[in-house]
Amino acid sequence: MKRSVLKNVLFLVLMCGGVCIHAQTLSGKVVDAKTLEPLPFANVFLNNTTIGTTTELNGDFILKNMRQPAIYEVVFSYVGYESCKMKVSVTENRLNLDTIRLKQVGTELTSVEIKAKKDTQWEKKLKKFKKIFLCEDSESELCNIVNPWVIDFSNQGNKLLAVSSAPIEIENKALGYKINFHLKNFQSNSTTYIIEGNVRFDEMEPGNETERNQWSLNRTKSYLHSRQHLFKAMVDHRIQKEGFSLYTEMNDENIPTRTAFFYSQLGGSIEVYDTTHLVALTGQSGIYRINIGNRMEVHYRKEKILIRVYRDVFNPVSWITLSKGYVLVNKDGVELNPTDVVVSGDMNKDRVAHLLPINYLPEVMELEEQMQELLPLLEEKIYVHTDKPYYYPGEAIWCKGYVNYRTPSLRDSLSKTVYVDLWEKHGANSIQSKTYRIDSGVFHGDFQLPNNLIPGSYYLRTYTNLNRNFGDENLYVKSIPVLHLADKVKEVDLADEIIQDPSLIILTDKTKYRAREKITLTIMSKDEDELPIVSNLSVSVTDASQVTPLRISENITSGYALREKYSVKGDLAYPIEYGVKFNGRLYNDKHEPEQAVLNVFQLNPRNFSMTQSNEKGFFLVEGFSFYDTATFSIQAIRAKGEVYGRVELIKREVPAFVYHGVDHPIELFKAETPQRIQYKPSEDAIMLDVVEIKAKKIQEEYTMEYRMKRPYGKPNYVLKAKDINTAYGNLLMALPGKFPGLVVRQANNPGEPSRWVVYLQRSMGAGEVLITVNDFYVGGDAEQILSMINPNDVESIELKSGVNVLYGASGFYGVLSVYTKNGQQEEMTEVKKNIPIVKVMGYSKPTQFSHPDYSKTKGNSSSADYRSLLYWNPNVNTSMATGAATISFFASDLTGRYRVIVEGITSQGKPVYCTILLGVENK
Repeated sequence: MKRSVLKNVLFLVLMCGGVCIHAQTLSGKVVDAKTLEPLPFANVFLNNTTIGTTTELNGDFILKNMRQPAIYEVVFSYVGYESCKMKVSVTENRLNLDTIRLKQVGTELTSVEIKAKKDTQWEKKLKKFKKIFLCEDSESELCNIVNPWVIDFSNQGNKLLAVSSAPIEIENKALGYKINFHLKNFQSNSTTYIIEGNVRFDEMEPGNETERNQWSLNRTKSYLHSRQHLFKAMVDHRIQKEGFSLYTEMNDENIPTRTAFFYSQLGGSIEVYDTTHLVALTGQSGIYRINIGNRMEVHYRKEKILIRVYRDVFNPVSWITLSKGYVLVNKDGVELNPTDVVVSGDMNKDRVAHLLPINYLPEVMELEEQMQELLPLLEEKIYVHTDKPYYYPGEAIWCKGYVNYRTPSLRDSLSKTVYVDLWEKHGANSIQSKTYRIDSGVFHGDFQLPNNLIPGSYYLRTYTNLNRNFGDENLYVKSIPVLHLADKVKEVDLADEIIQDPSLIILTDKTKYRAREKITLTIMSKDEDELPIVSNLSVSVTDASQVTPLRISENITSGYALREKYSVKGDLAYPIEYGVKFNGRLYNDKHEPEQAVLNVFQLNPRNFSMTQSNEKGFFLVEGFSFYDTATFSIQAIRAKGEVYGRVELIKREVPAFVYHGVDHPIELFKAETPQRIQYKPSEDAIMLDVVEIKAKKIQEEYTMEYRMKRPYGKPNYVLKAKDINTAYGNLLMALPGKFPGLVVRQANNPGEPSRWVVYLQRSMGAGEVLITVNDFYVGGDAEQILSMINPNDVESIELKSGVNVLYGASGFYGVLSVYTKNGQQEEMTEVKKNIPIVKVMGYSKPTQFSHPDYSKTKGNSSSADYRSLLYWNPNVNTSMATGAATISFFASDLTGRYRVIVEGITSQGKPVYCTILLGVENK
């Protein structure tokens, strides 16, 4: 498998040789090697820890509070002297190191050239050095090199070299440490880098409790799925529970070459790692030997990443190789022979900005308690924008959800699953319930109200599993009044109100419109400095005479803000959900609950995972991502490979309904006609009785005339099912060469794992095409979406090139629309008899909002158009270059005024809200 990996090598050089001693308290004296005079205020510290001190006036020092057993490197340094480092094995209480002699550095003065101008070349090299040395992410932006002038740069061919005349002082405000980095060697080129040095950590004093909690949270994030976390999980026999899955490569010449798809290789070139003899005790108390023969592949299931090594694995992947076949660690997972451990992949990406002292190591219980303390920083608050303030039976509720985060930097690490329920008055019953996928802090969906729904007060409740830790009474609930068809809302003064937001402007292409005329709106988003800004918006356009605003109505500017005061209920009982999950119970052949390791096979589309049932048979499966229904085979396997037992799914726990809001009375009066007649037949129309059609359906889907009915108009190219190569494991691999001008290739950016990109060769700009599935806008990049689709399930694929205003800025580079086959999909894997099979509901697919296009019918349709909702679009994204997005729709037959409501969030996290009124005249 071709991969682009940065190698991070930290050489541990023993300048004074190695000494094996036993102590928890170290003491000694530091003196000049030649004169034997004591060296006061010399630095003495344990490398890569927060444990350090300085010598007294007489050169004496004492180091205390070291964990044992462990092997540390003690570093001695003094200005003008050569530093010294020795290895110390700590297994007992105390020991005196006697006298440490430091040699003076021979110095020779050279001529110094003083320049008045800025050294632009040095500054460029410093900028490049910081990217490699600190890393280039949100955490590294909070790291500051206090004394960059101590660093000198040079070039050796294409290599950048760096040395420092003194320790590099770093303030890491992401983790809360002051770092003194004694740089010994730095080299980097376009593909590799080497960092060598000694590190001393000092705790910073937080400015307030919030900053203290933030540092604690960031430290936990850096610790989780590190190699130290992995080795500790091995020692504690908690590999699966801590979120790790281990695999190994098969050394067999007959096995095909590795590919970019993991699960198609599982059982072939890759197999699950046998952990039976992974950890062994040594003769030394508290020291463990971890045996890893072949290269180990490590997947961390509790985190999702955007740039992936495999097309079908969304978790961080790392590789570990031991040069001697084993590594010695203590009970905390600290390595005693770290130079024999070679790591690549995700575990190797962290650099100085993510370094933790090795004595930072929470126990399992301490970590859970820490997460409990940090839980307030994980708070998510939801606001939902609905297309109307009230409804009538038979109408659809269109909604867009915005998630606000107490810690915005964690947005991509928090919930990816949201539950939306529609409840009856006082929470008596749930009418409908749907599960949606959160993408970049937003989601959208719809509910169809039954025609026979009894009018009254209903409620839309929205929450994530993480929300429940703050109490079910705090879940987001929005009142949804449902009126009798003859009820009409009395107009209020707000009907004439136009609400403008300085950062959000709506421009119209005309001052007045006629019935069934095309209306084009341009939405401009700007920041406080009047500069263009990206905003994620939802747009609702309603007939003002049919939909009257309520006097008391919440919008995003008031409903999106986080609470000032909040409290956490209990412990972390409801963890973060990163995908679809379900619970079940395993029973053996005697119908008794049983503890066992379970193989979890998703049959369509194909996927694989593992889980474990407890002594009562209960198990949890999580981390999958699919829409509608998927079939799973959950298998407990005996030693001889025989599948046994059966599984039963457990219904998801639904929180009790609690509503603390107030239902404000709505001023109503009885109208003479129903308020929601969508279409009125013409006088010469003939109403037909119910007709039963027994002939086969005409396959008009393959005609271009039918294609013109698509929401984006006529496609440029259509690929039929018969022309798709179903031998590939997913649709991404089946696309290359199928559409003129469509490029499907791997992008190899320096310093990043390769990924697939899909774009039009002749499109304006360099963006990827927008992917829709069954006319549904799917969040995520093209690679992620297409790699999840089975080619066997595809009916056709359509390509619409050029700019498409229907999807705002998202459709700027073309639209690739995938249409799946109707009815029950065939299973990819033949299921044998007696194999446990279960059906699991995944994410709900939102319905694509549709509206008439009178540019094609020329306004001559015989059906009357009395729409109350003229347009709904939950995915309007303004351009980064211009801050603009353009949308279009058509007026109905009713004249008067239309109310346009735009709500959303800017890229700076600011909620924005704007309304205008449009005038419509007779034809």
